Order: sequence, then structure tokens, then C-alpha cells
Amino acid sequence: MAVASDTQLLVAIPDPKLLSATVEPVAVPMERAAWLAAVPTAPADNSDPHGWYQRTLSADADTRGVNVLSLAVSSLSPRERAETHTFTRHTLEPMDTHLQPFALPADRYTWAQPTWSVTVKADQRVVTHAGILYRVIQVGDIRVPVGGITSVITHSEWRGRGYARAALAKATAFVAVWLWTPFALAICRRKDTDFYEMLGWRVAEAPIWCEQPGGRVRLEGEVAVFLPCQGDAEWPSGTIDLGGPPW
Repeated sequence: MAVASDTQLLVAIPDPKLLSATVEPVAVPMERAAWLAAVPTAPADNSDPHGWYQRTLSADADTRGVNVLSLAVSSLSPRERAETHTFTRHTLEPMDTHLQPFALPADRYTWAQPTWSVTVKADQRVVTHAGILYRVIQVGDIRVPVGGITSVITHSEWRGRGYARAALAKATAFVAVWLWTPFALAICRRKDTDFYEMLGWRVAEAPIWCEQPGGRVRLEGEVAVFLPCQGDAEWPSGTIDLGGPPW
């Protein structure tokens, strides 16, 4: 994948100091649910050049001419803040075709804001965005820490250059190494899953429940897609409880 040398890929990290629907009963309360087994963390495992950790570090470093910057969200300029805000899918106008795909009419839900942002900049402006947040969800009776991926969008005139792929690769590497979670998880319409499946993601065929101001509700019209980020982690079976608002 070739990326223009004048393109910047930014990972925005927050300041640590800033760090009526049918309700379905939870079969196993989250506080009593078992945790997904953790991946090995022995030095030999992490230093294995063929293991997931070293492969992820190599992929994270291989930006193919893209300048990668890490900074606190509070350090973003007002212009960068405004530009990244336009990529938040629940703020987009339902009929706005300029930011398709992934510009979803989601006004009936309250959505979680990303904590981190990966952005591709060209011509001194943000042209691609992928948001990241950390969440512990429950799948069946298993608690699973995930890196939520949200608002994967490229401006229409900048598509076909591999920018969304680059942003998503950077985001999933961040999820694996910095958040140390076994899966990246995105919520999208079923018609939009092809993009993720083309990159190795899988669809979780299960109902999705989430928290809203009025209580716990089933998320309609959306599916979950996941990517194992730490080796051969296996996705559990069962209903997905996001443990908070969707993203």
C-alpha cells in the first residue's frame, strides 16, 4: 500500500489527567462473569520475531512514508479538533453523502465519544479518521476487554489511496500494544462490513445490547465486527453487552 510522502498519520492521545425500549435481563452479572484468558506475556513470547507482539510492532512502525505523531487530545489545535469532530458519525447529517461510507443516521441512540484518534492529514487538513476507546464488554458469560474502533471515514476526494487502511492498521496496533486488549471491535451497518472483512475482520453474529439514558436497550440495525489483535485469541459465543453506550 503506497501512501503519499506528504501525508501525516497522527495518533491523538488524551491528557492522562482528563482520563423507551425492551429490556433484556442479564443472565450473568458482569461483576460475577469470568474473564477471557489473557495472552502469554513471558519475555520469550514477546521477543519471538514470528509472534503477534513483534509482528504488531513491525506493522506499527511500517508507515511507508507517513509521518506518525503522538499527542494529547488537549494539544490538538482548534482547527484539528473541529476537523476530527466532523468524522464522528452520530453528528453527521443523515443525507450528507460527502463523508460516505460510515456516515450513519444514528440520531436515535446516544453514542460514546472516542478517547484516542488516528488521523491522516493531507494538504494540511484531516482527510481520514479512526477513533479508539477502551471498554470491557461481556459476551455470553465472559468479560472481554476490547479496543472500540469508531468513525472510520475518509473524505470522498481522498479515497482510493489506502488512507483508511493505514489509519485502521495504526488503530489496531494501538489496541494490541498500548491498550493490551485481545480484540478490536467496531459497530457498523451490515452493508458496511465488507470493508472490514476484506482486512481480516469477522462478523459477530449475535444480538448487541447497550446502555442508553432510558436504560438498557438492544441496538437495532447494527452488527459487531471484531479483529483478533493478540495472536490466536478466540471470540466467545453469546449475546454482546457493550456495558455502556455504543460507539
